[in-house]
Amino acid sequence: MPPMKRVSEHDTIQTMNELGAARTPFLFIIAYDKSSNYVIPLKDVDPEKIRYTINGLSNVNSHNQEKQSPAEVPLHWTRYPLSFEQYEAQFNPLMHALKSGEIHLANLTFQTEVACNLSLKTIYERTQAKYRLWVNDPDHEFECVCFSPETFVKIDGKTGSISSFPMKGTIDATLENAEKQLLDNPKEQKEHETIVAETQKDLALVSSDIDVARYRFIDRVETHNGPILQSSSEISGKLPKNFHAEIGTLLSALLPAGSITGAPRARATEIINAIERYDRGFYSGIAGLFDGENIESFVLIRFLEKIKDKLYFKSGGGITADSQPFTEYEEMKQKIYVPIY
Repeated sequence: MPPMKRVSEHDTIQTMNELGAARTPFLFIIAYDKSSNYVIPLKDVDPEKIRYTINGLSNVNSHNQEKQSPAEVPLHWTRYPLSFEQYEAQFNPLMHALKSGEIHLANLTFQTEVACNLSLKTIYERTQAKYRLWVNDPDHEFECVCFSPETFVKIDGKTGSISSFPMKGTIDATLENAEKQLLDNPKEQKEHETIVAETQKDLALVSSDIDVARYRFIDRVETHNGPILQSSSEISGKLPKNFHAEIGTLLSALLPAGSITGAPRARATEIINAIERYDRGFYSGIAGLFDGENIESFVLIRFLEKIKDKLYFKSGGGITADSQPFTEYEEMKQKIYVPIY
C-alpha cells in the first residue's frame, strides 16, 4: 500500500476533481479548516491504517474485525469536563455577538479529556453508528475514531441531485414526552430554522431548485449513557451536469459545514475560531466516499482523538440568543459518549 499522505486544500480540490472526472472511487477525510486532508483512491486504502463504515459500506469484512464480547472486556469510561465557570467564560462573549445581532447561531465546542480502557481501533469495531471511521497515521502522530450520526451531503449521480441533512436539537430520550419537548422548545425551533435557512443558502452556491424535502424529523441515537433524540432536516438541490469533474470544488464551497459553525457561516466561523481555545483539527470536518457515481458524506462529530498518549473527546452545541449557559453546558457533556454494544 502507498504511504498515507496529507494534502493541502488546493491539492485536495484538484485531486478530487481529477478522480471524479475519471470516475475513480475514492475516500476523502477533510479537516475543519481544510488545510490538511486525505484523498485516497479506494484501492489504496490500507485497512490497517483506515477503517470506515459509511451507511453500510465498509472496507473491513465483519469476519476480519477483532470484536470482543462486552462481557469479556466491558467499557470503562470516565470524562473530565471543564468546569461550568470555564465554559461560561467562553459562552459569554459568544452570547454578546448573538444578542447584538452580529450572528444568529454559533456552534461552540470544547475538547474534554477522557479515560478509556479500550483502544480506538477496538472502539471503532464495537460501536454502532450510521457512520464510523478509524484513522491511525503514525507519520503525523494522529489517531482518531468517529461514530457520527450526522449526514453532510449525499449526491445521486444518476439524477444529479444533492441533499444535505443538518442536525440541530438534542434531548434525553428517557424524559417524559421527550420528542414533543424537543419539537416544541422555542430555542430549538429557532436554532433549527436558522440552520435550515443557512443550509439553503449554502446549497444555492453549488446547485439550483433548492427544496426542503423534510423538516425536523427525529432520529434516536443509542449511547452507553442511554438514548438521546436528535432532530434533522433534509434540503436538496439540482447540480450541473458536469458535477463529477467539480466534486472537490463544490464540497470545498460548502465547508466548513454550517451545522458546526453557525449563521451567517463566514462570520460565525471567525467568531468561534477566536473564542475556542483549542485546535479542532479533523473534528467537525467531513469524510465520505465517491463510488464512481454517487457521494455519501458525513460530519466528523462524536469524535475521540489521541493526543500525546491522552484521549480527548470533542463536542459542543448550537448557541442562539435564547440559549441558557448551564443547559448548553449539560448538552456538551451529554454528547461525550460511546455508542458501544
